[in-house]
Amino acid sequence: MVRVSISIRGAAAGVPHGPGNLVHRAASAFLSAAGLGGHVSIALHKAIPPASGLGGGSSDAAAVLRALSELCPRKLPAKRLATIAAGVGADVPFFLRCRAARVSGIGEIVRPFRGKVPRWFVVAVPRRGVSTAAAYRALALTKSIGGSKLKRFRYGVSHPANDLEKAVIPRRPDIGRLKGSLLEAGAQVALMSGSGSAVFGVFASQRQAAAAAVRMPRRVRKFVVETFARSPAPRRRAGRSPSW
Repeated sequence: MVRVSISIRGAAAGVPHGPGNLVHRAASAFLSAAGLGGHVSIALHKAIPPASGLGGGSSDAAAVLRALSELCPRKLPAKRLATIAAGVGADVPFFLRCRAARVSGIGEIVRPFRGKVPRWFVVAVPRRGVSTAAAYRALALTKSIGGSKLKRFRYGVSHPANDLEKAVIPRRPDIGRLKGSLLEAGAQVALMSGSGSAVFGVFASQRQAAAAAVRMPRRVRKFVVETFARSPAPRRRAGRSPSW
């Protein structure tokens, strides 16, 4: 029998503690695939605002899969881990490797991105989030009139665009204004992140990004962030090994 419990701190408002949490689903799916039982207790510190389109839940789930794979008596092959990740959520396979990538299919096809990735960003997050499910419903991906919108999805570094903006911004004009604020502050590119509500701007230097963050409206949370050149090394804590 598998039992998973989660304690959450940080940006925890509205984050489920049970099976509705991707971390819970990831741990349960891993233990089931590995043929392991018992109790897994997870302390989750939420630093990424929920419902912001920044992949906070998906990255948490990927971290749990990687951690359990390291702790498991028999480490699961990378392909098996990727399959489990795809079953947990569409964005989870990307976060297993945690590096720039081209993602296709329903998120399960992850290929390395060889181009140049911008280094400095300002991420601005409104206080009110956006439901991912509602954003995709508004885009009406499954409608056949006028051809599949999936063919027109584009999101890259050389030709940056996010088609979900057309579905979300008319319903959330504050996100459009925030995008405009980043461009006025000197962003080379500004886009809504995923299904929103966060908006990011690309800047040439840390100094420019920091100056732009100061100019953002007070009512939003803002972060100056730097991209990773490679996956960060895991931090290990001393302690007893788990018994399975």
